[in-house]
Amino acid sequence: MAYIDPHIHMVSRTTDDYQAMAEAGCVAITEPAFWAGFDRSSPAGFYDYFRQLTEVEPKRAARYGIAHHCWLCINPKEAEDPVFAREVMGLIPEFLDKPNVLGIGEIGLNKNSRNELTILEEQIELAKQHDRLILVHTPHLEDKLKGTRITMDGISQPEWAVSVRWLTESDLPQRSVPGPRSCESGTKPSLPAGPWVGG
Repeated sequence: MAYIDPHIHMVSRTTDDYQAMAEAGCVAITEPAFWAGFDRSSPAGFYDYFRQLTEVEPKRAARYGIAHHCWLCINPKEAEDPVFAREVMGLIPEFLDKPNVLGIGEIGLNKNSRNELTILEEQIELAKQHDRLILVHTPHLEDKLKGTRITMDGISQPEWAVSVRWLTESDLPQRSVPGPRSCESGTKPSLPAGPWVGG
């Protein structure tokens, strides 16, 4: 049976994983940008990471018949320094027209801080300016329920509405927010806002 993996981080996996996924029936994946396990020291590190997501991974996946799609952003874990985060966000538009880029993500909050919220708002605005989807991640460290509510309250503001088309010209409904990727405490408050919610 063919399947699509909607959320996987292949940059941290071996090529053997692509082979195993293909053998299991995987035909496509979406890979959100994520925190590398350490804070990158410069925007140049992100530039190379975005190239990996838009150039290298699609080729690795294609060797096994898997379509690779991705999301680009600065993760909330690296958003505490707004000056640095804005430098990284300034790189993203160069990559948004690559054929495998879906939009901005996974964005959201980590510790529910003021700086994280500022960068979340600016990444939503970036998506709006480029008519792109956003993929939202609920907080890792602090109160997930509070962070999910803060995020969903912000996303539901009319001035942040992002009208986009999904992957193809299908009759899937138009949505502005396909996430958040959530856990039990984050799913319930997300549902009234109307996004697709996943675990």
